[in-house]
Amino acid sequence: MHSPHFKSFISQLQKNKPHCYITACTFPYNNIDLKHSIYDISLSNIFFKKNDINIFLARIYNFANNPIFGIKKQLNFLINFLKPDIIWFHELQSTTCAINLDKLNYSPIIYVTTYGNDITFFIDVEKHKVLIENLIKKIKLFHIETIREKNILLQKGYKNEIVIGSATLSEFKDSYQFLPPYKKIDFLIKGGNSYRGSSSSIYELLKNEHRKFLGYNFVIFDCDEYDIFKFNRLKEKYHLNILVLERLDKFTIQSYLSFSKFLFFNSYSDGMSNLVYESWINRCCVVTTFENGFSELYSINASEKLLFNTIPNYDYFINLIEMYDQGLFNSILEEQLDLIRKYYNDKVKKELSKYLV
Repeated sequence: MHSPHFKSFISQLQKNKPHCYITACTFPYNNIDLKHSIYDISLSNIFFKKNDINIFLARIYNFANNPIFGIKKQLNFLINFLKPDIIWFHELQSTTCAINLDKLNYSPIIYVTTYGNDITFFIDVEKHKVLIENLIKKIKLFHIETIREKNILLQKGYKNEIVIGSATLSEFKDSYQFLPPYKKIDFLIKGGNSYRGSSSSIYELLKNEHRKFLGYNFVIFDCDEYDIFKFNRLKEKYHLNILVLERLDKFTIQSYLSFSKFLFFNSYSDGMSNLVYESWINRCCVVTTFENGFSELYSINASEKLLFNTIPNYDYFINLIEMYDQGLFNSILEEQLDLIRKYYNDKVKKELSKYLV
């Protein structure tokens, strides 16, 4: 169910016998390989009302309901007709609310892979809490990214299988050979405003302390239309060294990471973020929140210096830059790379492969 990553995901698992799979992509902007798909955006546009992505996300986040008209009835009909052995929800919130599991006419095995900290993020919202608690009773396997997700499942009485590891099954690949001789960007900042993060706090800091940030280099990427206007206004009004960029592709982001000392990522709830992973292997230290699932991989030393609950002040950021320039983050970088290397390995693939029998 859903994920555009599923084809890559399933191809990486070791299968004891040939498996045939079909996908149902319930997001209004993703297309899955039609060779394997019974439902995707093309079918949605043909048979049902086209969904604006903002309306779609609003229904998911605020009402725990997939708004694509008729999707539950259609998918329940198809599943009851095809009777797959396994239903694998490959993303939690937008897919699990697209099927009424109580109206299936047989008992399939049900697995869930969660991207990010979806259980942690949604469990305190009543409509999502009800959905998650009902799911827990039916799921045979939860593939999750963090220990905090496991603790919530156990607190809610879940007693079946749990596998902890990257949702994308990524393995550690070092990018050290691509590093430039020195870092020219003081702070690379993740822009954009969404349900899971916001750039507003760093905007307020730059606006209020603009005189003190003169001479430092900032790059803000993945900016939405609000960011583009606001940060360009700051740049022109106060003559700050800010480069404002829209959404970048993976390889361009890696290039900027390799030239940056720090990445600032104000995450309300991410799991093992690919952006944070790419940042660390490019020797770019990540300043982020304790709510970011990647914080579980931070050493004590890194946690004390780089994780926050409330937005740090000007002195904090300048102190970080000075410490980096003095080489005081070299040991933290090595500690983090060692911890990341231990997490991103092939163990999770081997564990998940056991469930494809």
